[in-house]
Amino acid sequence: HIKPTKATVRSLVYALYILLQVKVNLSLVRNVAFSILERYMNQILKNLDSRFEILSSPISGFPNGSV
Repeated sequence: HIKPTKATVRSLVYALYILLQVKVNLSLVRNVAFSILERYMNQILKNLDSRFEILSSPISGFPNGSV
C-alpha cells in the first residue's frame, strides 16, 4: 500500500487537471482530425483502391481465388 505523500497527491491532481484539459480539447482535436480526414480522404481512398487492386489481382489469377 502506497502512503499518499505530498508529491503523489500533487501528481494525481496534476494528472486530473491534464485529463480535464484533454476533455475540453477533445472537441477541438476532433474537428481538426475531421478536417484533415476530409482533406486527405480522396487521396487515401485512391491509395486504398490501388492497393486492393494490387492485392486482388494475383489472387484472381489462381483458380477459386485460393493462394
